[in-house]
Amino acid sequence: MSSSSIPTTDVESDRHSFTAAQYARFLRGCTVLNQRVPGLLFNRAAQSLLDSVAAGLSLFIAFQLRFDGAVPLRYRPILFTWLLAMLLLRPLSIWLSGAYSIIWRYFNLRDLFQLSLSAALPSIILFSARIALARIFPMAAIPISIVLIDFGLFVLLAGGLRAVRRAGFENLKKRSGQRQRALLLGTDDTLAAGVRQISLHGDIELVALLSPDKKLHGLRIAGFPVLELEEALPEVLISHSVDIVFIGEDTLD
Repeated sequence: MSSSSIPTTDVESDRHSFTAAQYARFLRGCTVLNQRVPGLLFNRAAQSLLDSVAAGLSLFIAFQLRFDGAVPLRYRPILFTWLLAMLLLRPLSIWLSGAYSIIWRYFNLRDLFQLSLSAALPSIILFSARIALARIFPMAAIPISIVLIDFGLFVLLAGGLRAVRRAGFENLKKRSGQRQRALLLGTDDTLAAGVRQISLHGDIELVALLSPDKKLHGLRIAGFPVLELEEALPEVLISHSVDIVFIGEDTLD
């Protein structure tokens, strides 16, 4: 009796192809959203309004998660009181910290960190009120787990809004004109940084990553497979019609 198995490489290839297809659909959706949403919704007032909605939604969901969708009667006044407060406190905290100066279509990890710090003040107020005033003021008796869940959800929602704006803007820019195809050579220390820098230029399309480091071969960085430098270089240059070659390390052999 014989048995056969699907090669691991074929399974991984199918999985990566499926992921790439879903990512492409997501980018198209972001692009359509950016095209259909009026430009007025990207001004500072509209951004603060979106953050206010995200703040209220995150606190509401946090209560639902904490109590499995059945918030006890004694906690409902606390929910609605702090929900109204968060509608104002979250965007106010972000505005006071200067985080609204960040341009959404260029949002990155550093901006996400700044957003997290600027949005933390209301959560600190909630946490402090829970610790110090819960026995005196019933409205301060909010579970600590809700404070933590609420903060995490807000960062996720607010950061997601900005990420969708950036993804749609970059994909629209890529589709609007002729792009140059680029190849990136580097090491584990330089490839990730290089991919990040190239992604900021909508007129450049990265087609492959090459490295002399054998430990990286077959792995992926930002969705791009890392190929062997000497063997793959001639083939990639020809098959992908490469226009630009970026070198991320001047000591490559």
